[in-house]
Amino acid sequence: MDAFVRDIKQTFRLLSTNRGFAAAVLITIALGVGGAAAVFSVVYGVLLRPLPYSESERLVRIWEVHPGAQAPIPGPELSGPTYRAWSRCPLGRRSDDDAGEARADGTRGGRDARAADRV
Repeated sequence: MDAFVRDIKQTFRLLSTNRGFAAAVLITIALGVGGAAAVFSVVYGVLLRPLPYSESERLVRIWEVHPGAQAPIPGPELSGPTYRAWSRCPLGRRSDDDAGEARADGTRGGRDARAADRV
């Protein structure tokens, strides 16, 4: 511990002889620490902070595909009328236990969804 204190005293003595260099060192250290804190704040806010929803691990993203046609909204988005129609559709509300994929034509994974619900 004595060696550490001696080194700190020597550092301040050397920096006090050349004040311009000392100011440059302090500004460089301050900018480095401030930049690192700013980057961490952005990364935390965008990537690491949990979403402000209960059970956020259950959030999903849905979209529609128009093979061979032009989508009403450019990009992988879902139009408002389509979302409302899908929200009213009973196939849109299924539990995690259901096998297959619910489709708009009433089939689920290649079989009739209405027949599968009766079983």
